[in-house]
Amino acid sequence: MIHFNINQLEAFIAVARFSSFSKAAGALGISQAAVSTRIANLEIDFGCELFERDRHSTKLSYAGESLLDEAKFIISRCQELQDFAMALSEEQEARVVIGYSPLADLPNSVEVSEQIVEEFPSLEFELFEQSSVATYDDVRDGKMDFGIVSLLKDQLVGLEYLAMGHLEFDYVCHKDFVLAEHERPSKDELSKHRQLQFKASRGEPDVLPRLSPKVTMANTLQGLAEYIDLKMGWCILPKPVYQKRVDAGDWVVLDVPGDKLELRMPVVMIWPKQRALGPVGKRIVDILADNRF
Repeated sequence: MIHFNINQLEAFIAVARFSSFSKAAGALGISQAAVSTRIANLEIDFGCELFERDRHSTKLSYAGESLLDEAKFIISRCQELQDFAMALSEEQEARVVIGYSPLADLPNSVEVSEQIVEEFPSLEFELFEQSSVATYDDVRDGKMDFGIVSLLKDQLVGLEYLAMGHLEFDYVCHKDFVLAEHERPSKDELSKHRQLQFKASRGEPDVLPRLSPKVTMANTLQGLAEYIDLKMGWCILPKPVYQKRVDAGDWVVLDVPGDKLELRMPVVMIWPKQRALGPVGKRIVDILADNRF
């Protein structure tokens, strides 16, 4: 049977932090006598001394050092439980799942995710990477709450959508690949070398042009990155994917003459028409609307 309480654990953590009963009392807004009582009762409940005390210092005992992290974890979980309960009382969604296509990753996806988590700390927030077609189906079927996908107009039945912008793609290769030596390689020149291409999932159309008869496919962007690092060929990638490697000097963007419009992909956010959005869902739509590109 559990006898200790949250107030005792908070007093334990505060005294350990300040190495002082008086300073812990000030931080907790209670009297020093109350802190001493809570610690004494906790030591009785635990059956061990938590601090070594003398007239000049207060420091954790071996048992106190061993139990401190556990106490902090319990307090943290209690706070999460309280936040979760408050969210439920306000009819706030407890869990949100967002599916996204790897080719439709937002330029500022990290910042958007951080903002959502910061505004809703008790939210169970899941990002799930899969193809655009699979994400359309899962959002329509209610398996996911939202999707960030390439625009496929024939897939919008039963869905609301928000136009996010157009992702820019470029021709990219390793700095030591032969094409990097060309100032402005033509598409004819590209066709003479192996093209590294992202493999579209079943039922999903290829959104990127194939210029070379020699192609190596990869079903993940990580796989494509590894092929580029091996200097196997060149690739067409979205800017959010290649930018860090280009900035680091590992890869280069090839200045290929031609119509850049063929390398721009419209991206949309989707959610089901038939299900009303809760307060979290509405806020997520607002956050994404403020981060269109």
